[in-house]
Parts: sequence; structure tokens; C-alpha cells
Amino acid sequence: MKSKYTYISSITFLFFFGILLISCDNKTETKKTTVPSTPKTTDFVEKVAFDTIQKGDFNLELQTSGKAFAKQKAEVKFILNEKINAIRVKNGQKVSKGQVIAQQNNDSYRNKVIKAKEQLARAKIDVEDILIGFNHSLKDSTNIPKSTLNMAKNRGNYNTSISDLNDARSKLASTSLRAPISGVIANLETKKYSYPDTTKPFCIIINNDIFEVEFSILEENFIFLQKGQAIEISTNFSEKIFNGELTEINPSVDENGLIKVRGTFANSDAGILDGMNVNVTIKKVVPNKLFVPKESVVLRDNKKVVFTYKNGKAFWNYVETSFENTTHIVIEKGLKKGDLIIYEGNANLAHNASVTNIK
Repeated sequence: MKSKYTYISSITFLFFFGILLISCDNKTETKKTTVPSTPKTTDFVEKVAFDTIQKGDFNLELQTSGKAFAKQKAEVKFILNEKINAIRVKNGQKVSKGQVIAQQNNDSYRNKVIKAKEQLARAKIDVEDILIGFNHSLKDSTNIPKSTLNMAKNRGNYNTSISDLNDARSKLASTSLRAPISGVIANLETKKYSYPDTTKPFCIIINNDIFEVEFSILEENFIFLQKGQAIEISTNFSEKIFNGELTEINPSVDENGLIKVRGTFANSDAGILDGMNVNVTIKKVVPNKLFVPKESVVLRDNKKVVFTYKNGKAFWNYVETSFENTTHIVIEKGLKKGDLIIYEGNANLAHNASVTNIK
């Protein structure tokens, strides 16, 4: 039988053994929670596209905006304040030169023509009576002395009667409003049975076949212009292009440094309306120029910058530009022939950034 001392010794041993195990576990946990050192990171590489800068003939495209106008149009108005009995056209309708487009009440003017004819007939009789007294006849007017014939016509009111008849006929004719040119009707607002405002046009007739375009260019572009040069006319709402040529270059610069220019173009299918805002493109070849894609030019500190590629790095270059077309822009200073210019992926590039060619 074990004594109580032996039992106490066993408990004491187990107690100290437990403390030892706990101590070992705490040491192990301390080793697990130690934070390792942060590893070193490598430089980030931007993906870009680059190509060799180009030099040669540059297809210059001077682009500006202007106004298009019909080269031929006419304001049509009544000269008599008589009631309008008929309007025979509508806005947008095509008419031919001489066509009647509206008619006024003309009863009084037809009567005036009849009376003027009767007055002229009486005047001829009176002139004949006067000439008989001088042994002459109107039937043989070539043998009558000029002074005698003029005297007889004046006394017989012949010249006045001729003038009255012509005036009556003219006013009768003016009650029929005719198209002075061929074209389309525009700005027709007067109603039938109304009285026209003789101070304003009844309508406008526009010839849509040939149009003019007026626009302005910067004075530094003057040397690239010449009469007969090809131009292209377009709008913001259609892809159609109208071809024309320069016809006038105003030899004066205004206070804004602009020169007024005019051209003509065929308005095929009446695609341009009178007074419409249009885009104008003037094309010309400029030889021996250094040029890059327009996408390669970005702004840094409000200055134009082009990034170049060399040995896996991007380097920015301040540049000065001049002419441009829809795809490229001319570099006057800042780059040289043979440079590799970055034209894609350059929006957020920094100087000396690591780059690789995605293409």
C-alpha cells in the first residue's frame, strides 16, 4: 500500500510537468506571430505602341466653318396694293422662269388698258387731221419733215396717249407675279385674298444648282491659298461631301487676323440649304515635312508633348506644331527624323517610365 507521501509526490510531478508544457507552447506561438520583412517590388511596365516618325509630302487640310448661300436667288414682290385672288405655289415648290406664281385682282387695270387704247385711236385721228393741213399723211410718215411730225404728235396728244397705254399695260402685267428665275419657292407667308405689303417680298426664289460658301482663315495660312484650289463642303449631320473650288480671296486682313475667302460648289440633290452652316476643307500638298499621328501629341503643363521610345523607356519632348489634317500633325521643333514616337498608351505616361510595345 502506497503511502500518502508517494501520492503527493506524484501530484507535484504532474503539476510541474504541466507548467513545462505550457511554457513550451508559448514559445512556439511567439515564433509563429513574427512579421516577415516586405519583399522588394519590381518597376511597373506600361504597354504602348510606337512607330518611326515620318517625313515627306504632307497632305495639308485647312479646316474651318462657313456659311453656304445660293449663288442666284431673287426676291419677288407685288408693286400694287390690290387683293390677291390666287396663289399658285407653295414653299419648296420648283418653278420655271416666267411662271405665274400669284395673281391680283386686275379688273380696273384691264379697263384702263381699254381706255388708253381708245385715247390713242383718237390721238391718231387728230394727228392725221393736223398733217393733212400740211399736205401730209401718217401713212407716208417717212416723207414728213421730223419737226412737222413732232409738232403734229404733240398737238394731237399722240405721245401722251402712247405713254398712258404703256403704263396701263405695265400695271396690268404687274398684277400677275412671275418668277424672274428658275428655282424653288421660299419664305412664302402671304395668304390668298389678302392685300400684300409692297415693301416686303412676297417670296424668295432660290436656284439650288450652284452655291457659294463664305469662310475665314488665319493670315498665316494665306500662302497656301490660290484661286481654283479644290475645297470640300460638308455638314455635321451628313457624310456627303460636296466638291468645289476657291473663287475669291479678299486681299485684306481684319482686326482678328482673319482673311475672308469665298468658293463655289455644285449643290447636288439640293443637299445644302441657303444660309446653312457648313464645314470647309481646303487640301494642299506641303513638301518635306516631319509629321506624327495626332494621337501622339498630348498636353503637359499646357504645353504640347510627344513621348519617344528608347531602350524600354519613354521620354517626353516638348514640341512645336503647325499644319494638321484629319490624322496627322506637322512637327516644327522638338523631334528629328528617325525618332520612335509613342502614339498609343501615352495618355498617362510619365517621363522615363518603363514601357513595352504592345504591337
